[in-house]
Amino acid sequence: MLTVEEAFRKFRSRLELNEREQKNASKRHNEIREHMRKKFALDDDFLTGSYRRHTKTKPLKDVDIFCVLSEKEKHFRSEHPLKVLQAFEKALAELYGKEAVSLQRRSAEVDFGVVVDVDDNTDYRVVSMDVVPAFALGEDYEIPDKDSGKWITTNPTVHERASVTHDRGLIERASD
Repeated sequence: MLTVEEAFRKFRSRLELNEREQKNASKRHNEIREHMRKKFALDDDFLTGSYRRHTKTKPLKDVDIFCVLSEKEKHFRSEHPLKVLQAFEKALAELYGKEAVSLQRRSAEVDFGVVVDVDDNTDYRVVSMDVVPAFALGEDYEIPDKDSGKWITTNPTVHERASVTHDRGLIERASD
């Protein structure tokens, strides 16, 4: 029978990403970011969400990549948000094939065809990544929402700070 400490370690190892998974994720997101820089004029590209905050658990899917379009791509901003999403979908399909890329509400998703077993094992590989087109708007960003047909304001940095502050507060209360 496992001790509580052994059981917790086993449970934690099933959630936390190991070095092989981190390497695969890094390879994949760098590959996507490099490709998108070739296809679009970008001012910046960066990771957001739980993967960036190191709170992502297995299986590793929905890793978010923000691609901040430059002034040269401003024509997308005056069109329906679906247009830029379709352009991202097409660019990613050139690299991964049409079957691997699909439109989400606010991103283009790349599915790497990794099968997740009943124990959430993926043979140390990333399942999918979401590539989000964005335009800088002061300290915020505007991202397309194909369902509403509008550009919505967001700020991943503020979300990250709020999440970390919230997590610290929970930890501090739990240790009291």
